[in-house]
Amino acid sequence: KIFIRTYTGMAAVYTLDVEPLTTIRQLKELFRQNAYYDETLSFIFDDDVLDQDDATLLSYGIDDKSDLELKNLNIRTRGIGNTLGSKFI
Repeated sequence: KIFIRTYTGMAAVYTLDVEPLTTIRQLKELFRQNAYYDETLSFIFDDDVLDQDDATLLSYGIDDKSDLELKNLNIRTRGIGNTLGSKFI
């Protein structure tokens, strides 16, 4: 199991059952099926963007009970440390 946290819209935590050899592409599809999410998906783990769709969770060092963050990298924020403030394009 891994946990995916969203901070846009209604912040939520999703729990997904995955295997170490699950690819990032498969993770994105699984998340879309469970969260009904159509936006561009970018997962963050340990401050790294998981941008290699064919890489596995294992190759990123993601194991059981890891926390990933979902971000839409097409939206930029302004404010203190890019964590507070209004979004703009």
